[in-house]
Amino acid sequence: EDIYLRSFATSGYVPYVEALLKAGADPASTDEAGRNSLMLALEQGHEAAAEVLLAPTSAAGAIDARGGGRERSVLIEASAAGLTNMVEKLLALGAKPELTDKNGNTSLSWALAGKHETAAEVLLEPTREAGALDVQDVVAGSGGKSALMWASASGLAGMVEKLLELGAKPDLKDAGGKTALDLANSAGH
Repeated sequence: EDIYLRSFATSGYVPYVEALLKAGADPASTDEAGRNSLMLALEQGHEAAAEVLLAPTSAAGAIDARGGGRERSVLIEASAAGLTNMVEKLLALGAKPELTDKNGNTSLSWALAGKHETAAEVLLEPTREAGALDVQDVVAGSGGKSALMWASASGLAGMVEKLLELGAKPDLKDAGGKTALDLANSAGH
């Protein structure tokens, strides 16, 4: 049952996802890469299937599971895709915004890098409360970017202003020695 649940979550076929959950399939079960059904649905952009999987995945204690080659959490997947409604629901279920992928990127960083301002807006306060506003990624060679740096490099002036108001540190430097201001300038913002 579990492998079929992951398969139908991946394809977004809601009636079978619902039927398999009712039959007792485990939403916390993972594929060989460590991805649960909710994560697989979000990776493929199947928000309706993800919606059905939210409560069962949370009840199974797997809302913050990380998997795949990038070790992204469910919240990171939703944030990277700009699925604001899903981000809100995941946070309401207790998903942790301070979790990072294997490169050290938070959900907020992913939302900002993708220019998903509405999803980023939802993540601002929870990320600040979790003490993760200034988390910098660890990507080799080009790493060290914080949420403020991603917003600056993406030209998201409103987000830059909000991040600064929340206490984001403008003097942090990335791996290349550039601040958020430097990144904004070099990107023509």
